Amino acid sequence: MSQYINFFGVHKEYKAAQKVLEIGVGLGRSTRQIFEDKGEVYSVDISESALKGVSDFAYPYTTAIAESDIPKIDTLPTGVIDIAFSFLVCQHISDEMLSLHLLHVVRSLKESGLFCLQYAVDINPDKSWDRQSNESQMKGGVLRKQEH
Repeated sequence: MSQYINFFGVHKEYKAAQKVLEIGVGLGRSTRQIFEDKGEVYSVDISESALKGVSDFAYPYTTAIAESDIPKIDTLPTGVIDIAFSFLVCQHISDEMLSLHLLHVVRSLKESGLFCLQYAVDINPDKSWDRQSNESQMKGGVLRKQEH
């Protein structure tokens, strides 16, 4: 979790937050840390198994197309989230789906809510950026290909 807070420089905002949304839970380490820090965490992921792994302490929402017993992202509550984090996730979503998902995330934020989004951009016109480099990913330099 400190990786998010340090990257975005939102120490004060995170400390004041009561309800946090994490987009892309992965193995759930950050999700668990948010729960331990705040007691209330909402999580969004395309992977139902990842969401089931955090469902004992988080409110899970899926972005998956398949039918599921996990609520869809469009059912996120409105105006309740203090701070939302999306860290190295957007490059895995098509532009069309990303636009829809961002609308739901923004809708879920309180009026004073903060959305911390690390977005991969095409920063090199010759498309030679090293997609696999951790250093380039941390700097937001993950190449978005045409199929996105």
